[in-house]
Amino acid sequence: MIMKKILFLIGSLNGGGAERVLLQILEHLNQKEFKSYLALGSMTGEYIESVPKHVEIIDLSSSYNVFVKNIFSLNKSVNKYQIDLIVSFMPNANLLALRTKYFLNAGLKVIVTEHNNPHKNYLKSNFKIKSLIKKIDLKFFYRCSDKIVTVSNGIRKELIKDFNLPPKIISTIYNPANLKDISNKKHEMPSFFRKKSNKKTIISIGRLVTQKGYFDMLEIIKQLNEKIPVRLIILGEGPLRCEIEQKILELKLKNVVFLMGFVDNPWAYIYNSDVYLSTSLWEGFHMTIVEAMACGIFPIVSDCNYGPNEIIKNEEMGKLIPVQVNKEFVNELFLFLSKHETGYKYNACIERSKFFETSIIVEQYTKLFKSAL
Repeated sequence: MIMKKILFLIGSLNGGGAERVLLQILEHLNQKEFKSYLALGSMTGEYIESVPKHVEIIDLSSSYNVFVKNIFSLNKSVNKYQIDLIVSFMPNANLLALRTKYFLNAGLKVIVTEHNNPHKNYLKSNFKIKSLIKKIDLKFFYRCSDKIVTVSNGIRKELIKDFNLPPKIISTIYNPANLKDISNKKHEMPSFFRKKSNKKTIISIGRLVTQKGYFDMLEIIKQLNEKIPVRLIILGEGPLRCEIEQKILELKLKNVVFLMGFVDNPWAYIYNSDVYLSTSLWEGFHMTIVEAMACGIFPIVSDCNYGPNEIIKNEEMGKLIPVQVNKEFVNELFLFLSKHETGYKYNACIERSKFFETSIIVEQYTKLFKSAL
């Protein structure tokens, strides 16, 4: 058997969902069948130390954000390492890989992965011309893909309907959950929980960005705390930290809401909480819902496009709330926490999470890689 060489391409290894998916593929892909390389546009990010030791890292930082130069730089690496397939993650990396193929290396095999709502990724801009250019980019260059992976069926349908991409090249593969890792680490006791509290604990995880709807979340917690004593833990970092901290002070939630930043073991925080909350305005899949379910924690989340309604199939495994309907969030959280027994784990959630187990998902990627090659 001839080992195939795959170059995985991403801008950086910041603490996001796409980055975690990439790391799980790198860790679990069969090393006897594939030699993995990782090309990074920036040698930064919370996950930079988590790259498996067997993966060779290629530093593209000197050219990644320089148009034209980055194409030549990537193609040089492809030729140097005799790469058989590029698998790219996130919009900029996708377009870089496809431009390299189109302009310099027509025989290069490329699989791009789309992890977020395309309209938000490409068309959400204050400048109409910029949005138009992005849409043209997607409609033209994505057709050069050998395969396109979407992390939810909602994204797949949008690419077909609104961007006129051919259905035959688009496959949906959900994000993987490393259930073994979660099981091993969830029983750790973070120092936050060592001091007993009579408050119910709500947890949310995600980058501190507009997409996650944190300002709505704080309004919800403000109203909920007037009905039942609660505390909210938010795990994640991002550019809106200062604004969120200011909003916490304005709403007098200083002793109610805790911004914990990036943590190495989020599952221990989830496991020791009472309910998982998300008020996202949009998503691509929403991996942390699955991780909460794997810990037996019930999710109450916004029914945004896309992902949550493909994860939560009935009300035994979670509750979907219309986006930005804060009053309904308050009511559902109150009803749930009023009857919820602290420490209780929900079997329906645990069983559903098994559908997304890493080995199952990586096998789907493996079949896709082989079909492209």
